[in-house]
Formats: sequence, structure tokens, C-alpha cells
Amino acid sequence: MNLPPETLATLSNINNSLKKLQKAVNDFTNISYDEHLQRPAIEQAEIHMSAMYATVALAAINEKLQGNDPGNNDELQVEIKRVQKLEARLKEQRDKNLRPRLNPYAAKAFVRNAMFDVNEPSKKNNENENMEVKEEAEDNDSEEEQQEEVRVKEENMDDE
Repeated sequence: MNLPPETLATLSNINNSLKKLQKAVNDFTNISYDEHLQRPAIEQAEIHMSAMYATVALAAINEKLQGNDPGNNDELQVEIKRVQKLEARLKEQRDKNLRPRLNPYAAKAFVRNAMFDVNEPSKKNNENENMEVKEEAEDNDSEEEQQEEVRVKEENMDDE
């Protein structure tokens, strides 16, 4: 039986893919359940998601082999969407460690330092200037008072 070369190439690709799948299934099943439970939770979730994805893909292949369009099978489409959502959630959890983290001390420092304008004098400077103005005013008042006292004394002397 002679088959066209395109068909032979397709069958060869299917055969290679099935060998890869068999190897992956063997790797997956060679580990005992206790060893599987010793893995980190994120790794367990990745393995379970891969098994779900493989199952859905095999169901789609089965539909195609039966001559049906997998896109018309509503149950299969619901499962594909569910696997995609789980894959997105798993990716989010994996990338969680890569996200930048907030340093609360640095953030507080930024906020604290951003609360005043560099061009405006700070409160401390304003308070110091106010104290100096008050002291000058008090000094001026005391000088005026002294001058008034001297004037009053001179007037009293003149009256005597």
C-alpha cells in the first residue's frame, strides 16, 4: 500500500508526538504519590494542570478522529476555557515572587519628604525667624521704654 508523502510525514509526526507523550506519562507515573506530595504546592498545581490540559487535548483529538469538529462540542469548549483560566491563575501565582515589593519604610520616607516644598522655608526656619522678629520687637520695645523713661526723668528734673 503506497501512501502519499504528505500522509507519511503527518503519520511520522503523530508517531513522534505519541512517543513524546508516552515518555511524559512515564515520567509522571514513575513517581509515587508520597513523593508527589513532597513537592511544593505550585509544582503540584503545574503537574495537575498539565494533566488536565493533556486530557482535554486528547478529547479534542478524539473528536477530530471521529469526524466531528471539536469547536462545536460545547462541553469540550467549557473544559478548554476552564483549563485556560486555571493556567492564567497558575501563571499569576508563579509570577507573584517576581513582582516588585513595597518597602514601607522607604515609602513613608518618600511621602514625608514630599510633603514640603524645597523652595519654601521649613516650619523650623519659620519658627526661628518668628522668634528673632519677636526678640527684635521686644528689644525695640525695651529701647523705646528706656528712652521714654529717660525723657520722663528729664522732664521731672526740669520741673523741679
